[in-house]
Amino acid sequence: MALDRIEELRLSKSQEHEIAALLALCFDTDFGGRTAFRQRHHVRYLWREGGVLAGHVALTFRHIRQGSRVIPITGLAEVATHPRHRGKGIARRLVEVAIDDSRASTAQYVMLQGSAALYPALGFLPATNMVRHVDMTDATTHGVDRAMARDLMVLPIAGRPWDRVTMVDLLGHLF
Repeated sequence: MALDRIEELRLSKSQEHEIAALLALCFDTDFGGRTAFRQRHHVRYLWREGGVLAGHVALTFRHIRQGSRVIPITGLAEVATHPRHRGKGIARRLVEVAIDDSRASTAQYVMLQGSAALYPALGFLPATNMVRHVDMTDATTHGVDRAMARDLMVLPIAGRPWDRVTMVDLLGHLF
């Protein structure tokens, strides 16, 4: 087992190809050969078993707005484990490392879009807020959407509970 933390700008072409292949294998969504569904991230966490990419998590660091508050957050994305390596705790370990890095930053919350049982087990709570975000599908900007959160989850990491009522402006795309 080997765990690598790689800044986005430091990804090699071979790593990009490996990540894109893993994401194509793990998701029904068409990534179009890209390593991110919507936008590039800041950090990637790669887990290798016997030299082969077995797991991946991306982490983005940005601000969101909730009412009058501008809040630093991190966002998890593209959590993927190769089907041959599922059930070994790889995704959990990668997400835990990303959460630890988030706690070491100024982020107040970790956010993600997903519904896997792993997330509530790690303390993530459903965000039931109205959410405004840029709709980016198929590498195209389609406009700004405003709707109730769908599969958006939040983990408070700075001692402040999540406000489940006030509208959230993601100041960009979903995770």
